[in-house]
Amino acid sequence: MLEENDVNLLFRADHIKYRKAGDGKSPIGRLSIYKEYVEWRDNASPEVLTVKFIHIKGQRVSPPHKSKVQLQLVLQNEEQATFVFLNPALDKDGLTKERDTVKETLQQALIAHRAHVNQLAASVEKRSKTAELDEKQKILRENKNLEQLYKHLVATQLIPPQEFWEDYYRKEGISEEKMGINGAFLANIAQQEGTNGIKLNLNADIIQAIFTTYPAVEKKHLEMVPHEMTESEFWTKFFKSHYFHREREVLPNPKDIFADCVKIDDEEMGKIASDGIQRRRFDLNHLDDYTFREFFHKNEGAPKSAKTTLIKRCNYLSEKILATSWKEVEPSTSENLEKKKGFAVLDRVVEECEKRIESEDLAEESTNDEVQVIKIPDFVGVEVDIICGVDDIEDIDVSVGQQSNGSDSMTSVSPERWGLTAAEINELRDVNNAVNELCRHFWGCFPPTTPEAEEKLDRMEATLTKYENQYLREAERKFGIIHIEHLQEMIRRCHEKMRRAGQILRNRLALFRLPYSTEASTSAGGNIAPVLRPDLNFEFLLDDKNLELIKENIVTRKGVGDIDSVRAKWALIQAMMRSGKKPDDLTEEKYAQIWNELYDEAMLIPNMTADGVPRGGMEEARLVAEWGTKREDNCLSAEKLVQSWRSLLHPNEACGQRSYVFLGPLTSLENALLEYAYERVCALGFRPIVVPDLVSGDVTQACGVFQRSDNPIQYSLDGEANTMLSGTAEMGIAAFLRGRTFEESQLPIRLVSMSRCFRTEISKSAIEAKLYRVHEFSKVEMFSVCTPEQSDAELEFIVQVQRGTFEALGIHCRQLEMPSEELGASAAKKYDIEAWMPGRKLYGEVSSASNCTDFQTRRLGVKYKTVDGEEKFAHTCNGTALASTRALIALLETYQNEKKGLGELPEPLRHRIKQRGVPIRFQKAKPLS
Repeated sequence: MLEENDVNLLFRADHIKYRKAGDGKSPIGRLSIYKEYVEWRDNASPEVLTVKFIHIKGQRVSPPHKSKVQLQLVLQNEEQATFVFLNPALDKDGLTKERDTVKETLQQALIAHRAHVNQLAASVEKRSKTAELDEKQKILRENKNLEQLYKHLVATQLIPPQEFWEDYYRKEGISEEKMGINGAFLANIAQQEGTNGIKLNLNADIIQAIFTTYPAVEKKHLEMVPHEMTESEFWTKFFKSHYFHREREVLPNPKDIFADCVKIDDEEMGKIASDGIQRRRFDLNHLDDYTFREFFHKNEGAPKSAKTTLIKRCNYLSEKILATSWKEVEPSTSENLEKKKGFAVLDRVVEECEKRIESEDLAEESTNDEVQVIKIPDFVGVEVDIICGVDDIEDIDVSVGQQSNGSDSMTSVSPERWGLTAAEINELRDVNNAVNELCRHFWGCFPPTTPEAEEKLDRMEATLTKYENQYLREAERKFGIIHIEHLQEMIRRCHEKMRRAGQILRNRLALFRLPYSTEASTSAGGNIAPVLRPDLNFEFLLDDKNLELIKENIVTRKGVGDIDSVRAKWALIQAMMRSGKKPDDLTEEKYAQIWNELYDEAMLIPNMTADGVPRGGMEEARLVAEWGTKREDNCLSAEKLVQSWRSLLHPNEACGQRSYVFLGPLTSLENALLEYAYERVCALGFRPIVVPDLVSGDVTQACGVFQRSDNPIQYSLDGEANTMLSGTAEMGIAAFLRGRTFEESQLPIRLVSMSRCFRTEISKSAIEAKLYRVHEFSKVEMFSVCTPEQSDAELEFIVQVQRGTFEALGIHCRQLEMPSEELGASAAKKYDIEAWMPGRKLYGEVSSASNCTDFQTRRLGVKYKTVDGEEKFAHTCNGTALASTRALIALLETYQNEKKGLGELPEPLRHRIKQRGVPIRFQKAKPLS
């Protein structure tokens, strides 16, 4: 029932429980809705919760099937305030009706409040625009030259009004000054009588005032809360501390956490005093002839005056005020560029005052013996000798603009000397000012570092052309060439600058559009250069000393690559170069084809295997480590386990072989796995990046994927054979990094990406059927760019990230160092992590990590610059943080129970599993009539 004396009250409900976080009992009280806020008041204590409408983001209500009737307020900071309706006189339907009444009343109040706020904002904006317009009109009325310039440029639509006012009008905006602090703010704190003392109700404004008054307390608050004590405990100790009551004649408690705050304040005040002013008008110590005074120390044991603390704090406050004031003033001279604050500011002000009031009799005499007087005769017009090249055009245009200032030069010469009437001179001055203004806008666009600056530059160049063709030619006809030739020269130089800048821009774009180049932005770090051909290490490949070593490496890596063919093609090219003449049947196309064949063969040569890597096939893999408990009992395979879940489908007709669809719990489980791995890798310092799934075939080849047989190993677009579906995010990241050069100090650069992976892999093994080997899955991929000295450590770091991921999942795994035949083309060293899959009774690869040294960077043009300025090829490492399907198999088969369900999942997944959703029901579609 509404109270008649409270006009702002909209609704009130009793027996409302406010659910608090924690183990304590939630109190019951009264919930009231006012026009501007919601208030809940405890029945048994003075506790009050007030939530202003401006802080409320929305409302939530409990579902109808829930036993409790609840209303939740969602705040702007993502916190919640939950209220439970417990009126004993009402049944559940009555409680629901009361809750809905509260919800609807609050909703209407929120709508009205937001409409009122929007109305106020619109009113303020309207007043602001009106005030801005009045101010601009006032500026034009007070400056006739500016008014004519406005009419000449803006009224004729040569430049937009916004650009015109950029330099002539400054918005004052809202004052940044903070509201002052009431000296009695501590006395105004709301107090309540407690059982053993007084209870103080602190709000955010009071706490901020304390921090402003006592800066040391704010530092202490950051140190203590919430790491060592709660907010309430901190403020209780503060108001009981000797620091707060230091005027009392009591000794401080050595265990007081604020004991060192007094010392901090004294040190800062002492520093301020040591930087104080030294001026003869204020400091008379220089008149003292007792030279031994400075050798004596003050008696520190003497009793201090009761006013000493007050004086020190007043001086301290004054210094803070002066320091704040100094920050608001922009330095205008070189002397003011020094960082001064506090009494140093007062020192500067006093010095300036002394210079003004100092007697001329006491001032030192100065002579002008070294000053040479130069007399500059009057002249009519402006003549500029071009004594420098076009490269110095910026400096020339500044001087031309200064000499051509019509508002100064034209008004200082009588109309008779110009041969024009006063009205004609005024008109000519307007033309002169307009050209100066347009040129100033033009030169202000250099260098055009943003698309907006480039767009404005093009627009200003077109505006200058338009002004020259229309207005300047009319002025030439009316006033003669003698009076406007300097303006024509200014515009001509603008056109010349634009021509040169346009040529540079076109050359730059042409360079980036060359084959194997990239048009990516440099904003992500590193300079980008076009990659015309892979910079392969031919010095190593063609050296006779390395021939047998390269052949042996090819044999131990499945025999892929033909170094003899590379050397034969190079010998053919070398013979033609030594002969000095071109064969009769050799055309330019054939010569280019020979070079292409050389590079194609050289690209197939695999990376050199690192020292210590096992040579041979999979049987030579070396066990490095094992972790987790191995489950040996009889278990179902993951696919059989989830048959009763109805959450795994294989729509072969729609999607082809080795395809799958997840529903319900499997969807939640896969999302939880990917989210966990992605967040963990990001927390370990990898920068997230999203890359495309479509990449160029040149990029996949640079990453080490080669077509060795008739069976395709990559999916490509129909009709675009060189556009591939990415088999891993490593390829998209490689395409992004292509052609970049980094500083050595920036390395290592660690990136992580989550993407879909597309593989054409096939297998006739029944064990690898279904989910084990699929054509499409999700994966979290890690990628690192580093120096050669860092690459071994980067590989170990990536492996440790992988190991930690699967250890936290509680899956039994083993780490293998892979032999040479399993390295692929790009890796010099590789580790695999295999997870035990109890249902299949086998170890399955779930993750791998590779050190590719400079194999990829030479093909991609990824370099780094040393501190000496030398450019070198970087190294790359990559690793799988988690691949969804196989990790899901290992998890399902490890955590299954006898009821064909899952036991308690590991902690990283439990809180990420979403609430069970409504099952999807399928039925046969009716035939179309």
